[in-house]
Amino acid sequence: MAAEIKFLQALPEDAEELSILESNNMKHPWNKEMILEVLENPRGGAIKAVDNDGIIVGYVNYTYIFEELEIGNLCVDTTYRRQGIAQKLLEELFTFSSANGVEKVFLEVSSQNEPAHKLYIKCGFEEINVRKNYYGSNDHAIIMCFEKRKL
Repeated sequence: MAAEIKFLQALPEDAEELSILESNNMKHPWNKEMILEVLENPRGGAIKAVDNDGIIVGYVNYTYIFEELEIGNLCVDTTYRRQGIAQKLLEELFTFSSANGVEKVFLEVSSQNEPAHKLYIKCGFEEINVRKNYYGSNDHAIIMCFEKRKL
Protein backbone atom coordinates (compact mmCIF):
# COMPACT_ATOMS: atom_id res chain seq x y z
CA MET A 1 0.00 0.00 0.00
CA ALA A 2 1.35 3.40 -0.95
CA ALA A 3 -0.39 5.42 1.78
CA GLU A 4 -0.41 4.50 5.46
CA ILE A 5 -3.87 3.09 6.11
CA LYS A 6 -5.38 2.29 9.52
CA PHE A 7 -8.14 -0.27 9.93
CA LEU A 8 -10.66 0.51 12.68
CA GLN A 9 -14.21 -0.34 13.71
CA ALA A 10 -16.64 2.12 12.14
CA LEU A 11 -18.93 4.07 14.45
CA PRO A 12 -22.51 5.29 13.90
CA GLU A 13 -21.18 8.82 13.39
CA ASP A 14 -19.30 7.49 10.32
CA ALA A 15 -22.56 6.64 8.51
CA GLU A 16 -22.72 9.88 6.53
CA GLU A 17 -19.12 9.59 5.27
CA LEU A 18 -19.62 5.91 4.46
CA SER A 19 -22.78 6.66 2.46
CA ILE A 20 -20.90 9.32 0.46
CA LEU A 21 -18.07 6.84 -0.16
CA GLU A 22 -20.60 4.30 -1.46
CA SER A 23 -22.53 6.78 -3.62
CA ASN A 24 -19.28 7.93 -5.26
CA ASN A 25 -17.86 4.44 -5.84
CA MET A 26 -20.60 1.78 -6.00
CA LYS A 27 -23.06 0.81 -8.73
CA HIS A 28 -25.70 -0.09 -6.10
CA PRO A 29 -24.85 2.11 -3.07
CA TRP A 30 -26.44 1.84 0.34
CA ASN A 31 -27.88 5.04 1.79
CA LYS A 32 -27.01 6.53 5.18
CA GLU A 33 -30.03 4.97 6.92
CA MET A 34 -29.15 1.46 5.69
CA ILE A 35 -25.56 1.85 6.84
CA LEU A 36 -26.62 3.31 10.20
CA GLU A 37 -28.96 0.36 10.74
CA VAL A 38 -26.00 -2.04 10.42
CA LEU A 39 -23.72 0.10 12.60
CA GLU A 40 -26.33 0.30 15.38
CA ASN A 41 -27.17 -3.41 15.22
CA PRO A 42 -25.63 -5.30 18.17
CA ARG A 43 -24.88 -8.12 15.69
CA GLY A 44 -23.58 -5.84 12.98
CA GLY A 45 -20.81 -3.41 12.29
CA ALA A 46 -18.18 -2.29 9.86
CA ILE A 47 -14.44 -2.05 9.55
CA LYS A 48 -13.17 1.14 7.96
CA ALA A 49 -9.89 1.96 6.21
CA VAL A 50 -8.69 5.45 7.12
CA ASP A 51 -5.87 7.38 5.43
CA ASN A 52 -3.33 9.73 7.08
CA ASP A 53 -5.75 12.64 6.80
CA GLY A 54 -8.50 10.77 8.67
CA ILE A 55 -10.57 10.24 5.52
CA ILE A 56 -12.39 6.92 5.16
CA VAL A 57 -11.15 5.39 1.89
CA GLY A 58 -12.80 1.98 2.21
CA TYR A 59 -14.94 -0.19 4.43
CA VAL A 60 -16.71 -3.49 4.78
CA ASN A 61 -20.00 -3.87 6.66
CA TYR A 62 -21.41 -7.06 8.11
CA THR A 63 -24.08 -8.70 10.22
CA TYR A 64 -23.66 -11.98 12.03
CA ILE A 65 -25.59 -14.44 14.13
CA PHE A 66 -24.24 -17.56 15.76
CA GLU A 67 -21.67 -19.07 13.39
CA GLU A 68 -22.62 -17.17 10.21
CA LEU A 69 -21.62 -13.72 9.04
CA GLU A 70 -22.88 -11.91 5.95
CA ILE A 71 -20.99 -9.12 4.23
CA GLY A 72 -23.36 -6.38 3.14
CA ASN A 73 -20.95 -4.26 1.13
CA LEU A 74 -17.24 -3.85 0.62
CA CYS A 75 -16.27 -0.51 -0.90
CA VAL A 76 -12.92 1.13 -1.66
CA ASP A 77 -12.57 4.60 -3.16
CA THR A 78 -11.53 4.28 -6.82
CA THR A 79 -8.35 6.33 -6.25
CA TYR A 80 -7.23 3.81 -3.59
CA ARG A 81 -8.01 0.61 -5.47
CA ARG A 82 -5.37 -1.98 -6.40
CA GLN A 83 -3.35 -1.18 -3.27
CA GLY A 84 -4.45 -4.17 -1.19
CA ILE A 85 -7.01 -2.29 0.90
CA ALA A 86 -9.97 -4.54 0.05
CA GLN A 87 -7.93 -7.65 0.80
CA LYS A 88 -6.77 -6.17 4.13
CA LEU A 89 -10.38 -5.28 5.01
CA LEU A 90 -11.31 -8.93 4.43
CA GLU A 91 -8.36 -10.11 6.53
CA GLU A 92 -9.48 -7.81 9.37
CA LEU A 93 -13.01 -9.18 9.00
CA PHE A 94 -11.73 -12.77 9.14
CA THR A 95 -9.86 -11.94 12.37
CA PHE A 96 -13.05 -10.45 13.84
CA SER A 97 -15.06 -13.46 12.61
CA SER A 98 -12.70 -15.99 14.13
CA ALA A 99 -12.70 -14.18 17.48
CA ASN A 100 -16.52 -14.21 17.52
CA GLY A 101 -17.08 -17.90 16.70
CA VAL A 102 -18.05 -17.36 13.08
CA GLU A 103 -17.57 -20.45 10.91
CA LYS A 104 -18.95 -19.23 7.56
CA VAL A 105 -18.80 -15.86 5.83
CA PHE A 106 -21.29 -15.21 3.02
CA LEU A 107 -21.55 -12.47 0.39
CA GLU A 108 -23.18 -11.69 -2.92
CA VAL A 109 -21.24 -10.19 -5.82
CA SER A 110 -22.49 -8.96 -9.16
CA SER A 111 -21.63 -11.24 -12.05
CA GLN A 112 -20.50 -8.08 -13.86
CA ASN A 113 -18.01 -7.11 -11.14
CA GLU A 114 -15.06 -9.19 -12.28
CA PRO A 115 -12.39 -7.48 -10.11
CA ALA A 116 -14.39 -8.10 -6.92
CA HIS A 117 -15.17 -11.69 -7.95
CA LYS A 118 -11.45 -12.36 -8.53
CA LEU A 119 -10.57 -10.82 -5.16
CA TYR A 120 -13.05 -13.05 -3.33
CA ILE A 121 -11.75 -16.17 -5.08
CA LYS A 122 -8.17 -15.13 -4.22
CA CYS A 123 -9.19 -14.71 -0.57
CA GLY A 124 -10.68 -18.22 -0.40
CA PHE A 125 -14.37 -17.70 -1.12
CA GLU A 126 -16.18 -20.31 -3.19
CA GLU A 127 -19.27 -19.90 -5.37
CA ILE A 128 -22.24 -21.71 -3.89
CA ASN A 129 -25.24 -20.39 -5.85
CA VAL A 130 -26.49 -17.78 -8.33
CA ARG A 131 -29.53 -15.51 -8.18
CA LYS A 132 -30.42 -14.85 -11.81
CA ASN A 133 -31.00 -11.23 -12.85
CA TYR A 134 -30.79 -10.07 -9.20
CA TYR A 135 -29.19 -6.73 -10.12
CA GLY A 136 -30.99 -6.41 -13.45
CA SER A 137 -31.11 -8.10 -16.81
CA ASN A 138 -28.03 -10.32 -17.23
CA ASP A 139 -26.53 -9.11 -13.94
CA HIS A 140 -26.71 -12.04 -11.56
CA ALA A 141 -25.81 -12.22 -7.88
CA ILE A 142 -23.13 -14.82 -7.30
CA ILE A 143 -23.46 -16.11 -3.75
CA MET A 144 -20.10 -16.98 -2.22
CA CYS A 145 -18.98 -18.58 1.02
CA PHE A 146 -15.75 -18.65 3.01
CA GLU A 147 -15.56 -21.45 5.59
CA LYS A 148 -13.79 -21.44 8.96
CA ARG A 149 -11.37 -24.17 7.97
CA LYS A 150 -9.65 -21.37 6.06
CA LEU A 151 -9.92 -18.75 8.85
